[in-house]
Amino acid sequence: MPTQQADGRVIISLTAVGKATIAALDLNRERVIDIRQADILLKRHPPPGDPIQKNVD
Repeated sequence: MPTQQADGRVIISLTAVGKATIAALDLNRERVIDIRQADILLKRHPPPGDPIQKNVD
């Protein structure tokens, strides 16, 4: 199961399946991290009301 680092930019794995998923989809490539960071600054990530993730301030 993937989760995110405290700052919300990098996805880390809690399980072997999560690690394989993150690697297969290359979810932590530089461009995706940059997009995630921009979305955090614009308050679009994580989405408001997301039941899984807490909003990063």
